[in-house]
Amino acid sequence: MRAYAKTALWGLALLLAAAPACKPRSHEKPLPPVVRPVVVVRLKPPATRRELSYSGVARAAVETRLSFRVGGTIDSLPAKVGMKVKAGEVIARLDPTDYRLKVRQLMAELARVQAGLKAAKSDYRRVRELYEVGSSSAGDLDRARAAYESKLAAYEATQRHLELARRQLEYCVLRAPMAGSIAAVPVEVHQSVAPGTPVAVLSSDQQLEVEIGVPEGVIGRLKVGEMAQVTFDALPGTKFQAVVSEVGVETGRFTAYPVKLRLLKQDPRVRPGMVGEVSFFLPPRPGDRFILVPPVAVAGSAGGERFVWVVDPKTDTVHKRQVTTGDFTSRGLQVKSGLKPGELVVIRGVHRLREGQKVRVIPREQWLKGRRA
Repeated sequence: MRAYAKTALWGLALLLAAAPACKPRSHEKPLPPVVRPVVVVRLKPPATRRELSYSGVARAAVETRLSFRVGGTIDSLPAKVGMKVKAGEVIARLDPTDYRLKVRQLMAELARVQAGLKAAKSDYRRVRELYEVGSSSAGDLDRARAAYESKLAAYEATQRHLELARRQLEYCVLRAPMAGSIAAVPVEVHQSVAPGTPVAVLSSDQQLEVEIGVPEGVIGRLKVGEMAQVTFDALPGTKFQAVVSEVGVETGRFTAYPVKLRLLKQDPRVRPGMVGEVSFFLPPRPGDRFILVPPVAVAGSAGGERFVWVVDPKTDTVHKRQVTTGDFTSRGLQVKSGLKPGELVVIRGVHRLREGQKVRVIPREQWLKGRRA
């Protein structure tokens, strides 16, 4: 019994000794709240113009498929893909042997017919002189005149055939009708081609255009002469002015209306086939008053809602703001409701914030300057 009492007293003593350690010390202070640095942008007033952007491909405004007017076997093919050519420069040649022989045959035939015409003309003149003095009948005169006219007709026909044969011989050489670049050469040397078979595709270097597809909701707002801005992926930072040259009246393969734009200033760096973006700046329609924000500023919730973090400059705290978004443009994401011009919106650190959290504001310009440094 005494041993049990002694043990209990020792336990009570230990509890009393440990009790002061469980109490908070009066000199300890709570940890300060975490102040998270965030990069922000100040929202600008709604745009007075609506920007619409569409992807397109640069093409030569004039693209010609070159072919021979006569058939034959390709003897030489100087044209190569990508080669620059001048007007009149040789693109390809056919083997001229058969056409040259035909010219020679017709030249011999013309000489023979010409000799016959000369004899018929002399005979007609002789018979006419005899008829005038009464030494020849009218029948003889008619027969002599008919023979002369027949020889004359044969001579003129042979002349035309010879002229055609000479032209066909000239057609064995295919020349560029204008200056440009060879875009394609679908044939080979020693290949037999028929008249009209494409031998080369010539793209004009004088003028380039961009072809895009426009949805039905916008096609009615575009007209020939409408100005636009074009940028190419291969030439970042360079903007080209363009004008609408053609507006399609029916949809193409992808349920969009084809629209062609002509570049106002030609640049040797722009080549056919380059992918670019065409931007139209049209007057806004009713309901098109929106604010543009960087897409990274907008986050989504599990319920499908879109929101941004807005900074209160008086307290340096952030607050979640639900927004209604529109289309993506080259200048940012359209926000139709939920924001006001002049507000500060977080664009970096969006997913690490909580309602009412204290933040340290870093303007985007200062942040970009620090990154470049």
